[in-house]
Amino acid sequence: SEPLTVMDILARITFQATSLLILAGCESDQLHDFSLDQAGISLAEAMLCKGADQVLATKWLIQPEVSRGFISKFKKRLNAGAATLDALAETQRELSILYRHPEKWATYSFSGKPFIHNDLTSNASLFNNSPPEEN
Repeated sequence: SEPLTVMDILARITFQATSLLILAGCESDQLHDFSLDQAGISLAEAMLCKGADQVLATKWLIQPEVSRGFISKFKKRLNAGAATLDALAETQRELSILYRHPEKWATYSFSGKPFIHNDLTSNASLFNNSPPEEN
């Protein structure tokens, strides 16, 4: 199947009652070849434009096993009641101890409304294209 593009999002998708989108695909928060008033726009920004409250996306390539580990730790913190920004900061802090190089823990970026709590166990509107969790 074809990868999701900014044009796909802007033309076909609207997010209603979607508090958090997790885009674990590589470089999902990079500007793409699309002109919107002569400016580039990322997948994350397009999703915010179409109604998402919060988007967690990646700035650069990340190894799938590192991404799975990051997302797993991040989700556990959200499910424990942490706000999205707190869960992100705590996960990055923990992984920065394990992995000294920031490419393994600093790629995820947050966009959107900062003070929303997301309980992933009850949030059926969560769109998540992250790699499957390890057992």
